[in-house]
Amino acid sequence: MRRAICLFARSSSAKHSKLAPLADVSSTAAAAAIAAAPALSVRNTQRTVSFSHPLLRLRAARLLSLLRLERYALDVWVTNDITMRRLNKQYRGLDKTTDVLSFPFQQLQPPETDVPPEERPLPPAFAPEMDDSADVDGAVAAVAIDPVRELGQIVLSAPRVARDAVTEGVSIDARFNRLLVHGMCHLLGYDHENESDAARMEHEEDRLLQALREQEEHAEEQDSPQQKNTAG
Repeated sequence: MRRAICLFARSSSAKHSKLAPLADVSSTAAAAAIAAAPALSVRNTQRTVSFSHPLLRLRAARLLSLLRLERYALDVWVTNDITMRRLNKQYRGLDKTTDVLSFPFQQLQPPETDVPPEERPLPPAFAPEMDDSADVDGAVAAVAIDPVRELGQIVLSAPRVARDAVTEGVSIDARFNRLLVHGMCHLLGYDHENESDAARMEHEEDRLLQALREQEEHAEEQDSPQQKNTAG
């Protein structure tokens, strides 16, 4: 049975303000980011709250790329309060809705050292398998096998996200982004059961949000000259 992890995400308007402006989801860089994460699924099964589904998918793809996990399966499911309440009761014994639930399919632990995501070794569960294959000369060479593996599922309640966005004075897409990162941290083994773990997880969330912002800014800079050439 799946194990759900999450409490309400710690956040503030100041942290949300670090997010980049609305990314261009139709740009060349955006298309490349999404294509690089073929096992990513972003579903929306609710119809009461409007948000940018392409932007959520783009940011999920960029988050996987940032963590070097773009070859692994991630399901992001946007639903309503009724479904979220049912899941929260079923898996956490709490008969109420919440903003985000994470269902990790791997038993991962956060890294011991405080190093950027791009410099970390992949967790053991995601280390490429090696296969001994013979080349044309008959010599044995190690070949990496990169099967799609299940990272987990992040479930988001759109009505709850919308209410919290209004309360905090941020856009709904910014709030979705914060919770996406929060849910991903849970999949990677972070938690907030005590003050020390909560501080560590919050630090990681802030760092990933900043890295995503820098990614989006870099992507916009790369696309700008191409757009100008096209216009010219």
